[in-house]
Amino acid sequence: ITLELDTAQGTVLGTSLKQLGQFAVAGQELGIDQVQLNLADQGAAGYQDDLAQLLGRDDLGAIREAGLNGTIELGGAGTSGAVSITQDQALGLIADGLQFASGDTITLELDTAQGTVLGTSLKNLQHLGVDTVISSGHDINVDLGLGGALSADHLPTFDRSLDVTLNLASGQHLSEIEALADVLKQAGIDHIAVAQSELWDSGDDVAIHALMSAGIDFNVSISAGTGNAPVHLEQVAQHFVNEGVELLAGMLDPNANMAELLKTLSQSGIHSIEIDKPASVVVGDQLAAALSEAGMLQAMPDARVEIDAGMATQLQTSLKAMADLGVDHVASTAAAGSHIAMALGTDIKDIASVLQSFVSDTDHVSTKSIFDHAVDLYVGSAVEHETLQTLLDSGMGAKLAALGISKVVAQDLPPVRAIGAVQENSDPFMVDLTDPNAHR
Repeated sequence: ITLELDTAQGTVLGTSLKQLGQFAVAGQELGIDQVQLNLADQGAAGYQDDLAQLLGRDDLGAIREAGLNGTIELGGAGTSGAVSITQDQALGLIADGLQFASGDTITLELDTAQGTVLGTSLKNLQHLGVDTVISSGHDINVDLGLGGALSADHLPTFDRSLDVTLNLASGQHLSEIEALADVLKQAGIDHIAVAQSELWDSGDDVAIHALMSAGIDFNVSISAGTGNAPVHLEQVAQHFVNEGVELLAGMLDPNANMAELLKTLSQSGIHSIEIDKPASVVVGDQLAAALSEAGMLQAMPDARVEIDAGMATQLQTSLKAMADLGVDHVASTAAAGSHIAMALGTDIKDIASVLQSFVSDTDHVSTKSIFDHAVDLYVGSAVEHETLQTLLDSGMGAKLAALGISKVVAQDLPPVRAIGAVQENSDPFMVDLTDPNAHR
């Protein structure tokens, strides 16, 4: 049995809401378990201004406090209406135990200033009666939510321009959404964020296949463990291959390089890898380059990130990729006096923004040194000498030198490691940053 209240009668509505607490016991004895708030259209703005006026009341919580369910009906029973709500309004409605009638069209408009993580869950949005979620931003994260099961009926649809990640909490399993894989994809879910242990150690292979078949992949979070011991990403990646590739057996050659390893991870449904608050991370040069190119690894601004270049004299990871990954140090065991070649990885005009990523963590002004060996930075063959000279004279040269770069070479990074041979066959111009008169 539903008790209907007309929101246009403000005084009567207020009195009715105040009396709900006294009415609750008697009402339940009569079988009344639902309050329907009929929202009348009284202005030129449709239902929008009427809803704003209703949600401005401070007594709507009386419905939940009385133990009753509350539904907002736009125009009353038999009438269909449409309104947009903000995230704050959605949170208020959920807190007051209200929902919209199924026949109405409800759009949730997100403000990117409030961040990319929704303040409520997908289950709550479904219960609220939201039909569509739109945003001026691009990335959105929404929790699956606790409580009852998600239903395939009336699932909110996210705008197709959005990149949407559905977050699973600790203890939630992929099997909970396995049957909804196709529905979730149609609703605009692109990725599932899940802990590594929940992805492969829970035996949800059937669910993984179902979600992948629907076109949904995974953002996998990895625990950094305890203490200050560094996380070695090669070990992490190998564990992913050992565990995850069992789903698609025989995909990876035992002698595969890091790029092939990352391709295998992608084919296994891995979209990105996130490490939960590590103290420090060590990653090999090849893997760092492959992770950066694949866009799999998220930046870790609070961790100390080190690239282990080994004995390589030509780095696979560009300076731009190092900036994106937040690299603090590049360790090398190359022979003393060796010069290591590295590509800029972006247009020369972007070098100022790249260098900004290497500002000192202590004074936030100076450029920190990250290289153990002298580095030759290759900035591409399309760079004119005058352009490079002007940039270096503007202060970029001093910052590059502080970073540990000794020479800037206007030449594409050669595909071979013997840089000298390439220099003999071509005629690049080179600026020696260790010579104070080199670019004056």
